[in-house]
Amino acid sequence: MGPQVRLPDNTIIQSTHQGHLPIPNIPPNATLSHTFPKLQSASFLSIRQLCDANCSAVFTKHQLKVLDKKNNLVLTGHCNYTDGLWDVPLTSSSLPEPPSPVPAAYVVLCYNKPNSKLAAYLHAVAGYTTKSSFLQAIHNGNFTSWPGLTADLISKHLLPSIATAKGHIRQEPKNL
Repeated sequence: MGPQVRLPDNTIIQSTHQGHLPIPNIPPNATLSHTFPKLQSASFLSIRQLCDANCSAVFTKHQLKVLDKKNNLVLTGHCNYTDGLWDVPLTSSSLPEPPSPVPAAYVVLCYNKPNSKLAAYLHAVAGYTTKSSFLQAIHNGNFTSWPGLTADLISKHLLPSIATAKGHIRQEPKNL
């Protein structure tokens, strides 16, 4: 069991699991995280934990920047005026670009599958979106870290899928 936390309503919750956040350029002791199943509206980030790992947290009126000991930006956040807390989304936009974002397992798949199977696999991984939405996302640069995924591959080799059709079956019928 991990640490306990007291909530604003004076209840105490217990951590059930422990892990590490995927934040590059920060020592592992600063990425240690605890899971609180009853904490469902947001997560808390320990500035103290980051500062103990020789990071600096710079707060301005609207923004938070966390810098490592070499003054490289490692996290960004913004002030949430609704609750008065600082929001630090742990997404690709708040984290610096990793030097080589190519997953090894995907590279093997990329070279071992015919184009139609590769297109179907990537379409499934992306959630079976409509072909037009998938192509638009590719054109917008949302899949630049997926090697081999191009608009040309999808437009030429992606066949209609049952999962896409079933996923959109609840839409309102046209021409009513």
